[in-house]
Amino acid sequence: MIDNSMITSLGERGQTVVPVELREKYGLDAHSKLQWIDDNGTIRVVPLSGDPITALRGSLKGIGLTKALLRQRAKDTKRE
Repeated sequence: MIDNSMITSLGERGQTVVPVELREKYGLDAHSKLQWIDDNGTIRVVPLSGDPITALRGSLKGIGLTKALLRQRAKDTKRE
C-alpha cells in the first residue's frame, strides 16, 4: 500500500466519504465540487475551485503523456 493512501467504502447508492484529513487539507465542505478522472486503471479525484482549469493544472503530471504523444507522432510520420 502507498504511504499516503487512505481506504474508504462504497455504499449501496455509490456514495463514499472523503477522509477528514483530506477535507481539512484541501478545504472541502458539503458544497465542494470534485472532478472524477478515469485514468485507464486508476481513478483520480480532483477538488475543483472556482476555476476548473486552475484546479486541474498539473493533475496528469507524471503519467507520460508527452512521451506517448511523441511516440504517436513518430508512428504517424513513418506512415506518411
